[in-house]
Parts: sequence; C-alpha cells; structure tokens
Amino acid sequence: DLTNLRALNINENNVEDLTHISGLESLQSLDVEGNEIADLSPLSFLIQLTWIHATRNYISDLGPLTTLKKLESLNVGHNKITNVDALSKLTSLQWLGISFNDIRDISPINSLSKLTYLDVEGDSFNQQSTRIHLPNLRVKGIEVFP
Repeated sequence: DLTNLRALNINENNVEDLTHISGLESLQSLDVEGNEIADLSPLSFLIQLTWIHATRNYISDLGPLTTLKKLESLNVGHNKITNVDALSKLTSLQWLGISFNDIRDISPINSLSKLTYLDVEGDSFNQQSTRIHLPNLRVKGIEVFP
C-alpha cells in the first residue's frame, strides 16, 4: 500500500503520464526530473506536496499546481513554460526555479511574499518586465539569479 508514501523519485525514467500517482495523497516530495511529462493535472490532487523538482520535461502549463497551497519549493527549469500567472496563487512558495523557459513577464511573481530564491537564468524577459520587476524582487531580499 503506497497511500502513505511521502517522497517519490522517478527521475530519468521516460515517464510521460503522472495519472498513476494522483492517488498518493500523502505525497510531500516529488522528483520527476528528466522525463517526458507535459501534463501536471494529476498533481492537482496531491495537496500535501511541499517540494516538486520537474526540470527537463515538456511542461507548458502551471495551472494545475494552483491547488497546491503548501508548495514551498518548485523547480520547473528547462521546460516549455511561457506564462507564470498561475504562480501568483502559490503563496507558500519560498524557492522557485523557472530557468531556461520562454517566460516574457515575471510580474505575477511579485505577489509571492515568502519567496527567498528565484532562478530565472536563460529566460527571455522583455526589457520593461526586467527593469521593473527584478529590482523589486531584489529589494524584497529575494536572491535572484538572472
């Protein structure tokens, strides 16, 4: 019985579909780095998650994560993300890695009052977004890696 499983590491396993883990309601930590995942919808039921490492996949939509109110650490670098609006709902986030995506506007991140670390290396912010929002984040004491 895996219903009490708290941590799961299935990185580098050619995983495409997370449906099979959607019933692991006690899961707090999930590492799915280096797979072929595009859809995060099955994670929306895992409301105990506090840590997700999902770099090097095919993720483009962060919307399914908005139900994860306990999520403190999220690394979705090296994916296909262009929009981070959904992140504004993740008010417990302290650590965020969104490097090497194609994100144009980071303004939704401004609302994350608990954020202490932000990795945006290799993203394509427009000049206005960078000029306005990165300094604001640094003033808040957030360690920013552009």
